[in-house]
Amino acid sequence: MAEQPAEPIHEDITSITQARFQSAMQWQELSAEERRRRRETRRQSWLPPGFLSPEWVLSTAMRYGVGSPDSSEQYIVPRGYEFDGASVPWPLTAIVPKTHSTYIGAAALHDFLYEKAWESVPRERADSIFREAMLVLGLNWIWAGLMWRAVRAGGWRVWYRRSGVGFAGWFMRLPIAIRILPELLAVVVSGLLGALLVDLPRLASYRRQALDIAARDRQSDNSERPG
Repeated sequence: MAEQPAEPIHEDITSITQARFQSAMQWQELSAEERRRRRETRRQSWLPPGFLSPEWVLSTAMRYGVGSPDSSEQYIVPRGYEFDGASVPWPLTAIVPKTHSTYIGAAALHDFLYEKAWESVPRERADSIFREAMLVLGLNWIWAGLMWRAVRAGGWRVWYRRSGVGFAGWFMRLPIAIRILPELLAVVVSGLLGALLVDLPRLASYRRQALDIAARDRQSDNSERPG
């Protein structure tokens, strides 16, 4: 979904730093019956709230330019897009919520790239954009790196469940009882190896990226403009 360089942002398409979000259960464009159905579904769940996938909707269309607001690589997430936040494993939600005001826009963008643009945007690129967007929104670079590593380790499950491509796509169509243990093992091993072999040698470059984004934000005439 890459486009030509962006025209100036106008009222109905905001930057990622100005985007607005609303609980999907309260979204005014849903029928009253659908809102009641969603409330009833939640009532029947015995899980703690922090373990449930949040339901959010983008109440303004959102534009993101990769690298800079005027980049030639632009993505627009439409108004009304519904998403469930960052893919945080439930044991870790106490310290890293699935949605947080600091990075909810990056989570919406990442979900959109996975769900709607997977045929044109490679998974590795989508994950890289996610990390950059978190930095643009103000998340500390260490936490942005940890969340990026988490989606690198576990995002393939969502990606290949949707695309159905290759061996991984076939594997994700198996019953969960068959794939749950090898899937968990693959996520843990991928995460640990990636952190040790990829992230540690690149820490300096990750920090430089964060410093560059922070400097661009400070120097901008409009502090809301990056992304």
